[in-house]
Amino acid sequence: MKAEREDRPIHHQKKKRPNPWLVVAGITAINAAILFTLTKTGWGITVNLDKLSEAIYVHGSKKEQDVSSQTIEPSPEPLSIAPRAKPVEIPAIPQQAPIDYSISLKKFNSVFIQHPACNPYDMKWTQMDCSNFRARAMKRFQAEWSKSSYWNGFKVIENKKADQKTNKELLQ
Repeated sequence: MKAEREDRPIHHQKKKRPNPWLVVAGITAINAAILFTLTKTGWGITVNLDKLSEAIYVHGSKKEQDVSSQTIEPSPEPLSIAPRAKPVEIPAIPQQAPIDYSISLKKFNSVFIQHPACNPYDMKWTQMDCSNFRARAMKRFQAEWSKSSYWNGFKVIENKKADQKTNKELLQ
């Protein structure tokens, strides 16, 4: 025996949902009323049947038009061309270091000195220790890169002081 909807606790009562077909019928009726109003007030689509019949042809029965009777409009005379001014040279403005990761990674790989204990043929450290060593050096390099130590405003440059800071752990 089921309890009536009204007798259930409030959090168990499900609200009645409107019938979806009723919503669709309502939207359709509104659209039909709008279209009917537009056609009665003259906002409808006008089709020129003469142009439509000229555009449609069946099995090569298209009418050939006499082109000679049409007048050709003369082309307008060219406008006088104003002399060009000399181009203005804009001085080069220093830019920020590029954010592109490939540029900074290429520079890091040229600066980074691998720890001797990470030689693949003579592994004294574990692989994790070697990757952590590289990650710590990369962190120091990124700090120097963000200070524009490797950037002069126009291109990537060499900076021995920043190289030493990057490889600080090895050079101690």
